[in-house]
Amino acid sequence: MFYLFAVIYRLIWHIIINLTVKIILVMFMAKKESKGDISVREAGRRGGTTTKERHGHEFYEKIGHKGGQKVKELIARGKASKK
Repeated sequence: MFYLFAVIYRLIWHIIINLTVKIILVMFMAKKESKGDISVREAGRRGGTTTKERHGHEFYEKIGHKGGQKVKELIARGKASKK
């Protein structure tokens, strides 16, 4: 009787371990596949295209102007600190 119980217990243990390993492998492969295989350049291009479609040409003009003003301010600060 004890031998039968030990065999059943071991069989159940192996089934649980095998299922756990399979689940972990499936989760790992799904995570690996979800990352995709696009380059940084392609990701940037897609992001830029999406931004262009959402905000339009004026958005780029506005952020360009803000960046230019910030550079102008930093140059002025640098010149003032040298004096």
